[in-house]
Amino acid sequence: VGVSNGLGGGLRAIEQLRPIMGDLNMFDIGDTLTIRNADTLFDEMGNPTDETLPEKAKNFIRQLIKVSEALRPLRS
Repeated sequence: VGVSNGLGGGLRAIEQLRPIMGDLNMFDIGDTLTIRNADTLFDEMGNPTDETLPEKAKNFIRQLIKVSEALRPLRS
């Protein structure tokens, strides 16, 4: 998950961290959830102003759960 106040949504940071995570033997699920323009993404009540964000977040979490369940037998 990447968050920024700019248009990149933290994507550069995510791409820089991927090889480091691999060196630490951490699994990369491949999907990314970038949250762009975070400073304007929510209204005063905390509701997202981007109607697509909740669905994007749900899809990301579904993928995370799917990968986590697939890797469960490998955990010791």
